[in-house]
Amino acid sequence: MDLCKSKKFINLDGDLFLYYKDDKLVSLLDSDDIFWKRERKIEEGGAGEIIEFKSGSKEYTDLAVKFFFDYEKEKYFIEKEIYFTNFFINNRCRNFIKTGVKTINNGETVVIMEKVDGDLLSLEWDKFKNPKYIFNEFVKFLADGYKCALSHNKYFLDIKEENLGYKICDDSVKFTFLDFGSFSEKDDKYVSVTNIINRNAHK
Repeated sequence: MDLCKSKKFINLDGDLFLYYKDDKLVSLLDSDDIFWKRERKIEEGGAGEIIEFKSGSKEYTDLAVKFFFDYEKEKYFIEKEIYFTNFFINNRCRNFIKTGVKTINNGETVVIMEKVDGDLLSLEWDKFKNPKYIFNEFVKFLADGYKCALSHNKYFLDIKEENLGYKICDDSVKFTFLDFGSFSEKDDKYVSVTNIINRNAHK
């Protein structure tokens, strides 16, 4: 189930097929014959791009699929993200985004996530009836998320608004870590860290 616990997540146990039109990826289909239609590019970074796919079934959540550009060039960072994604699939933490790693029909490895409503940069706290309550829910998530990760000797030090997402549910707002590649092991030599914590500090 997704963060809101209202919709199903894609079946990653079976085959996953991608369909192209004029060399452009237009849709994907899982082994249960549920399809997702390509909508738009959500984000693009150095290692890859994230594409939104809209579910063709009201029972299933929309998806955000991360395609990697150059596996060999970004091998360390890609394999790190894949490792931590797989780790938290098998060691679930409350309110962590539903995600998975899949090798698709062209042999490419992708990370598939449920689509959230945005990151904290786009969250307008004052639009909610009780923004203080929403903020307290965010703090609770952050504390619970850290506690769960630390119980497995995992750290998340790359805390910035772009790496924290939210999803608006019927009864609340759910928060989640977005970039599992920013997690680190306790004894990692290289750790992703955010140094600027004031969004206006660079102005």
